[in-house]
Amino acid sequence: MADVVIPDDPDNVVTPIDGTYDKPSRVDEQLRWLEETGLRAEVRWSHKDLVVLVADRPSTPVQTREGP
Repeated sequence: MADVVIPDDPDNVVTPIDGTYDKPSRVDEQLRWLEETGLRAEVRWSHKDLVVLVADRPSTPVQTREGP
């Protein structure tokens, strides 16, 4: 999947969004959401505030992260 994200460096915000319909999140949040569904996810490509994530369902369950 490809998405606009909140970059670590505010200077990397370059993609115009309306802020109402599109509400970006951080890459680590998106990876966590995918992993919580049992998918193994990783960043395949990123530049500034754009990212491409790939995920697959492994044959053995993924260990989810604990914490907030």
